[in-house]
Amino acid sequence: MAANKGTPIGRAINLGSAHHGVQHWLRQRAASGFNLFLGLWLVFSLLMLPDLGYATLRDWMDGPIPPIALGLLAITAAWETRLGLQVVIEDYLKGADKVAALSLLHLFAAGVTASGLYLVVRLIADSR
Repeated sequence: MAANKGTPIGRAINLGSAHHGVQHWLRQRAASGFNLFLGLWLVFSLLMLPDLGYATLRDWMDGPIPPIALGLLAITAAWETRLGLQVVIEDYLKGADKVAALSLLHLFAAGVTASGLYLVVRLIADSR
């Protein structure tokens, strides 16, 4: 029995899988895992400090691990946000609106990442 070409399933038959979804899903889960690990590290690291004053944080940033971990957190948080919002945009927008929204999303994610990395670099510079 052949599927009716007028139905959604009929139009989808023999189109195959785009394989885009699995890779996207894996990237999003990897970013979530990194964010969970780095977020927990950040919370516990800050709880171990005597206070959260600027001088204390500046001294804390003088070590080798905090700048690297905070830089990675800035990158992975923006990456995970971009991946999640990309799915929403691709599902609900079409045509030129979709292209414009995705372009703005990529610019936003790049800006957030750059801002986060700038703040980490600035804290490192102030701690030296």
